[in-house]
Amino acid sequence: MRNAFSSIPAMALDTLVFVTIAFFGLQPLLPLIIGVLAVKWIVGIIDIPFMYLSRLIMYR
Repeated sequence: MRNAFSSIPAMALDTLVFVTIAFFGLQPLLPLIIGVLAVKWIVGIIDIPFMYLSRLIMYR
């Protein structure tokens, strides 16, 4: 859980910079930024159990 919440600011900054550089002048930026952030956060939350499972397997 700590990993997901600690990476939120980094994901937000990464998304803001990437979407702005990649799509400036081509599409409205705010919907793209919100959509990309939502997908990243959802995947990050879904990923948590698998991270703990892999850690359990590695340190047995």
